[in-house]
Amino acid sequence: MRTEFEHLNEHHLDLQMRSMRDNLIFEGIQETQDEHTEETLTLREFLETEMNIAEEPQFHRVHRMWKKIQGKHRPIVAKFVL
Repeated sequence: MRTEFEHLNEHHLDLQMRSMRDNLIFEGIQETQDEHTEETLTLREFLETEMNIAEEPQFHRVHRMWKKIQGKHRPIVAKFVL
């Protein structure tokens, strides 16, 4: 049973890593009360103004991590199409 559990655990970790392959985590981006992270406006603005990326990237999903904590900016996780 122990070896079977270890095998399943390794397989689970492998699947998790593959699903995160096209993700990037952005930290230090200011969080506002009325931001539209899901619509990727916050991240698109950051990529254009701070990183000088003119080409508009396509995302599968963009969201903030964790629960809101007063006075702290949560990281943004973006899953890119390409």
